[in-house]
Amino acid sequence: MARLSLLAAGVGLLFTALRTTPALSRPLCFVALLPTATFLRSGVTADTVTTALAFLLFATLLSLRNGVGPIGEGDVVLLVLVGASLALAKTGYLPLTWAALALPHERFRSRRARRWSLVLAIGVPVLASVLWMLTLEDWTTSTWHRRADPTEQLRLLVEQPIRLLFVLGATWLSPERLGHLARAFVGRIVVLSTPAFFAPIAVLVVAVLVVGDKRAPSPSLRERVIHAGAALACVAEISLGLYLSWTAPGSPTVRGFQGRYLYPLAPFLLFALLPPRQLRCQLPPRLAAGLVVLVALAMNVYAIMMVGSWLSAR
Repeated sequence: MARLSLLAAGVGLLFTALRTTPALSRPLCFVALLPTATFLRSGVTADTVTTALAFLLFATLLSLRNGVGPIGEGDVVLLVLVGASLALAKTGYLPLTWAALALPHERFRSRRARRWSLVLAIGVPVLASVLWMLTLEDWTTSTWHRRADPTEQLRLLVEQPIRLLFVLGATWLSPERLGHLARAFVGRIVVLSTPAFFAPIAVLVVAVLVVGDKRAPSPSLRERVIHAGAALACVAEISLGLYLSWTAPGSPTVRGFQGRYLYPLAPFLLFALLPPRQLRCQLPPRLAAGLVVLVALAMNVYAIMMVGSWLSAR
């Protein structure tokens, strides 16, 4: 029942997000159909609804950005509900609610309406997360790696706060680690293992779908910075949590960051990296849809075959 309910919720929320987003629906659909994402939807994991809610938050923000009339109370309530649900699913993605700061000033009735809308859109998810953790009486993850010592790690960070910057740099600027993360993002988790060349193919397909959508808006520099900043803040927050609870004290890199953690960030990063409209073309809808279906289907069929081979060998 847990698997079926999560599958239904994940697919339903993703479908709603992809049908309502004014931009990037096809590349996001392809990302949601990658083998790792599909594999996650078959299990009992918070990642299923976390990814779906992040996609829905992005779709809601873009719908409000491109709307005709001023943003009303109902729009703000919807934004608050989606943001609070995402924060309760996984607190590490709370910074994604900051993307509401990118909403254009002219979309609000007044400065006062904009101020209160942003306070609610960001403040309510923060309050919901704090109250939830207070209820649990637990501000850190309940599962620690056997080599981790959060108290000792925190003491080292307090004594040498600049150390964290070098740790993040070594973690995120290493080509080898980035290559492993890219493969895990596309099709590697637990018993799922796809070839390394699937990663560049996936990147190429996403790039073609993004460049082939001339109807998508051209974000301003302000919008790009805010959306990218919200996503990078999530990476920093998750990395810090893993460094404290999943990494041996004094380690030069963060241990435990997985490709699946990047799925909720994909819409915001793709929006921040959208090329100017004059550099894009318009792919025929059937060609774009066929590219999504055929490549994603081929990757998933191969992944299922590999899992089947592993199970047979066991």
